[in-house]
Amino acid sequence: MAVTYTPLAGANVGQAGAATGTTITIPAAGVPIGARVIVFGCRSLSQVTDARGNVYTIRFNANGGWCADAPVSTALVSGDKITITLTGTFQFCCYAVRADGLDPSSPFDGGGAQSFTGSAAAGPLVTTTLAGDLVIGAFYAQTVDTQSDPVPIISAVGSGYTDQTGVGNTGSTGNWPAQGMDWEAKIAGAAGNETPTATLNVTAGTLRTGMTMAYRAPGSAAVAMVV
Repeated sequence: MAVTYTPLAGANVGQAGAATGTTITIPAAGVPIGARVIVFGCRSLSQVTDARGNVYTIRFNANGGWCADAPVSTALVSGDKITITLTGTFQFCCYAVRADGLDPSSPFDGGGAQSFTGSAAAGPLVTTTLAGDLVIGAFYAQTVDTQSDPVPIISAVGSGYTDQTGVGNTGSTGNWPAQGMDWEAKIAGAAGNETPTATLNVTAGTLRTGMTMAYRAPGSAAVAMVV
């Protein structure tokens, strides 16, 4: 079975103020037993839970970005909530994706987060273990308080990637600046080094985070991220 992915929904927290967490609502199609939910975002994560008690594993939580996922043992239905709890009060963005066809026992092939500057975005380098990995690159940017930047923030995706719908707000509200997080994904070819890159519409501001997540099909032992 080939690896496939389906965007679920995202959340933008901070247009009217910061928070310690948020929820993402499962859309009409739901998520069946046997699929895996991948949730990623910026800032610092405490935990991810959902309405059906599926158990989420945090894969990385450092350098301003995080990723967690859960095998769906109890189906998620339309209107169910995924709850994201952070370690503090932040302005942030997050997104959830459904993945099918992953290795059930060892699906995570590597990932991490790093900061970058300007409009040239990149996630950390990950070495995949076999052909057909799902590779996701996510990029968060926050502007200066008075600037309004376009959302989506990606103007050009990396080679081989498909741009996905992100979340964010296009203008500042009071002391809360504009922010956005876009993501791109691909099903990789041969195993090897993967570094998601993109060109962003955003040029001002200081906070930038790039994330890489690789998930694999059955058939090979996982390896650690290469840095």
